[in-house]
Amino acid sequence: MSTQLHDNSAAESINTGQDTTPIRKEVAVVLEWGFRISATLLGIGLLLAALQDAPLGEKAVRFGDIMPDLLDGQATAIVSLAILAMIATPVVAVLTVARGFRRLGDRRYALTSFIVLLVLVAAIASSLLR
Repeated sequence: MSTQLHDNSAAESINTGQDTTPIRKEVAVVLEWGFRISATLLGIGLLLAALQDAPLGEKAVRFGDIMPDLLDGQATAIVSLAILAMIATPVVAVLTVARGFRRLGDRRYALTSFIVLLVLVAAIASSLLR
């Protein structure tokens, strides 16, 4: 019973005055499908690399080379696509949260979500520009 009380208090820690359950459900779906897509792509890429006896590089394929390498059937491009899906999943999740709070009319949490999104995009951009 104490576990349920703890779970309920955690769920109510964001006091918007409105029910945020739809936002949490949408984000759960985004995260679940992001994981499924990433894991599937990674599995396909690793299986293809094993079947082709192709070595996987130490670095991901450059963003601009992913599509041509995919068309060539290179396993490293599929693994790189899986990595991109892993990176995109939290970005889409934060966008979903921001959209949900905006739809509820809660500007404070929508703005906070957009700030988190900017931090994520800045971190991703800095890692890609290395």
